[in-house]
Amino acid sequence: MRYGFLLLALAMLLGMALQGFAARTPPGPKSYIKGDYAVMVTELKLPDDQQVKLGEKIQAMTTALAAWDQANKEKVTKFKADLKAAQQAKDAAAQKAASDQLAPLTAERTALSAKLQGEVMAVLTPEQQQTWAGILLYRKSEYAAAAKALKLTPEQEAPLKAKVIAGNAAMAQWDANNAGKVTTMDQQIKDLQAQLAKLTADKNALVAQRAKLDAEQKAAATAILTPEQRNAWEAIKLQAVVEKRFKAASLTPEQIAKLKPLCEGAVNQMSQLAAADAKGRTAVLDTLYKTITDQVLTDAQRAAMK
Repeated sequence: MRYGFLLLALAMLLGMALQGFAARTPPGPKSYIKGDYAVMVTELKLPDDQQVKLGEKIQAMTTALAAWDQANKEKVTKFKADLKAAQQAKDAAAQKAASDQLAPLTAERTALSAKLQGEVMAVLTPEQQQTWAGILLYRKSEYAAAAKALKLTPEQEAPLKAKVIAGNAAMAQWDANNAGKVTTMDQQIKDLQAQLAKLTADKNALVAQRAKLDAEQKAAATAILTPEQRNAWEAIKLQAVVEKRFKAASLTPEQIAKLKPLCEGAVNQMSQLAAADAKGRTAVLDTLYKTITDQVLTDAQRAAMK
């Protein structure tokens, strides 16, 4: 009986020793797989060996970032405090100085974090990386929000999630195949637009030159005419325009004869206007057209003009 009691006591002491030893044993790499990485393991169904590699990379990243934070803690804390004080004092120069000191450190840590995260993601195969990227996009998408708001069952959300992930993968592949092409085409369009703008400007300059020559020719030709002859010539040209305007009315010879004095009157009115008074000339012509419509055309002709 006494011997049995001794054996029991020894077993309890051995158990306590083993527990103490286990407590001192450092955690394995997989213990670092937490948060999104734990979700990654579940969603991608990572095998044990891949989980170990993932945990090792996460452990290395955690250690490296902690070391960087410890090495730069004093500087970062000081520069942040300087920036806060400058902001409170509304000292722009001091804010810029503190920001300029803090920016390289922030950029350095960001670059280190990105590099280490890249090493973590390198544990995954390209297909796993693509699937995980789709999962992350789904979690941020309106579809995930809709699934939560509508309280979809797991059986409903599973195919929705699969379709969204597949769609994101297809768009990612499209981006890989075509995003560069679209960028190149955008630049080509800009280049063509610049060429078109130059061609348009060159064409307008040439047209302006011809218009100037035409105006000079008309001025030279009409310079030999008296004012009365110039007005008569302008009336003849205006009547040709009027006849073309009212072509649908099929004017009779008698009606055409009535146009001459009306056009002469309109030309006389316009000759009294300033050369730049385009609005005044338009008003004279509108009155002329209305007079012809009301006083020269028949009801049938007015209907035809409509």
